[in-house]
Formats: sequence, structure tokens, C-alpha cells
Amino acid sequence: MFNNTWYRKEKPTLSYPGYGGGVAGFAFMAAGGDYPGTGEWYGTRGLSGGGTQSGGNTNAIDYVTISSTSNASNFGNLTTTDIYDDGSSDGSRGLFIKNNVIEYVTVSSTGNATDFGDLSVGRGVGSVSDGARCCMAGGYVSPGGSNIIDYVVIDTTGDASDFGDLTVGRWGLRGMGGATRGIWGGGEVNSGHTNTIDYVTIETTGNATDFGDMLQGVHGYAAYSVASRGIFAGGYGPQNVIQYITPDSAGNATDFGDLTEVKYAVSGCCNSTRGIHWGGYNTSGGGGPNFNTIDYITIASTGDASDFGDMQNGTRSTSALSGNT
Repeated sequence: MFNNTWYRKEKPTLSYPGYGGGVAGFAFMAAGGDYPGTGEWYGTRGLSGGGTQSGGNTNAIDYVTISSTSNASNFGNLTTTDIYDDGSSDGSRGLFIKNNVIEYVTVSSTGNATDFGDLSVGRGVGSVSDGARCCMAGGYVSPGGSNIIDYVVIDTTGDASDFGDLTVGRWGLRGMGGATRGIWGGGEVNSGHTNTIDYVTIETTGNATDFGDMLQGVHGYAAYSVASRGIFAGGYGPQNVIQYITPDSAGNATDFGDLTEVKYAVSGCCNSTRGIHWGGYNTSGGGGPNFNTIDYITIASTGDASDFGDMQNGTRSTSALSGNT
């Protein structure tokens, strides 16, 4: 430790409820932060859990190896059968979040989820991780959107603590993590949608700061990031638009390309180079089926998504995360 700062070398690796990620170099954080942690917020195995299928809600967890293309396999079950809000990881342990419930799995070992603790209030959040902390923000608390941000330390168990507030209370948002910043975009407000993107420094506590704007206000999209680029994909409209930002540089989102299908209630996760998008739903024209498709992009490029494989069942409104095997 030098000048009260930890220097940690990281290896290059790797909601309206249910609308529903590492880095080479050094991470710097004030002494008294939540490290030691893995310093990784994504990994080589992608998981998708919970959601709604044609016969009702499910507790099933699917998994894939992100670097390959293939159909998903069964990982285990969540503790409840329901729509889930979002997911986060420290590269080893994955958190699934639903209403006020937080539960966890060990990403490298298939099996059922275990109770972790509770949020300060059940509301349907978007979550972010820096590999040590998970921050959970927004959601719906009558009569409208919540601005609450809670946090937990991922490699412990227990109830969430207060972190601060978003700039705009809203629900249906998803988050993306990073070595320093956590970022949330869009969401639904009482008057419609917002395109606001907020960020926090995850290892501190305090209120969020304006980052920029999405191309348009949406909810029910996928979100994930690597150190150099963050992705928003799909969303209510529904739409097939993929957008990107540079997490360390505040500014507006830029068009990346298109998903293979027009959909919302889609979730996403990534490894160090590839992002994948799970399931979803298309309500245009009076409704449509839940998608079982998984598609992928190469994060460092721009362009349209390609087919990856299929989920075990068509599912919307899942939580997705990734970690290492």
C-alpha cells in the first residue's frame, strides 16, 4: 500500500422488474474499500435465470460458454419461480436479484441458487459490479420510479446498505459495471421514458452523476460492459437497436448495429470480447411469442448481431450475468 491507496494488478479475463458484466491494467481504490475482491465483473461462462415462459414464470437457470456458439444447458434453479430484475458477478460468484430478494450461485459449479440477503425495499432494480461491490438502483415504488441505490459486498452475504440516489427515479433500467464506474441508462418514468444515463464510482458512496443520453428512451433492454466499451441492446418499442458508450468517458450513446430480432425484455452478459443477448419478447401487432434465441456481437467492432444458439425454452425478463469456470 502506498499513500493510502491499494494498487491491484488485474488479469485480463475475463427492471420494472425483470427487464432483464475483466480488465487489464491496475485498479486504484481508497484504503477501506471492499477489496480484496476478484476485480472482475464478467467471465467466460454466461448464465440466464428466471423469467416468463409460455406456461408462466420459471426458476430455471441456463448457461453457455460465451466464446463458443451452441445451445444453452441446464445450470440449476433459482430459489423462486418469478420474473427477475438483473444480475451481477465478481467473476466467481453470481448474484440474481428479484424484487427485494438477492440470491447467489458459484458460476463455475452447476447447481441451485442460495439466499444472499434482501434489498432495502423491493422494487425491481438494475445492477452493476466492479468485482467487489454490487450496486442496485432504481425500480418502482408507488406512486412512481425510485431513485434509491443500494449496495452489497459480493463475496459476503447479508442485506443491502444505502449507497445514494440516481439523478432520475425510474424503473425498467439495466446496469453495466466496470473497474471504477457503474452505469445505468434509460428506464421508464411516470410520463413515459427517459434517455438519461447516470454513473457512480462503485467503491465510494454518494449520488449518481449525469453521464449523457441514450439514442432514445427505452426500458427492458440488455446492458453489459468491458473496460473499453459498454453496450445497451434492444428495449421497449420494441426495437432491435444496439448502442454503445465508452465507460470512462462521459457522453452520449452511439449506434452499434442491430439485434437479430426486434425485442424487449431481453438480457445480456459478456466475456472479454463477446456480448450475448438472451431471449426476449416482441409485443408489436398485439403480441408475440417469447424468443428462445441467443445472439452475439464482437464488442470491439460495430455491426449487426449473429446467431449464437437457443435457450432451453423461449423466455423473457430473465437476469443474466457471467463469470469464470
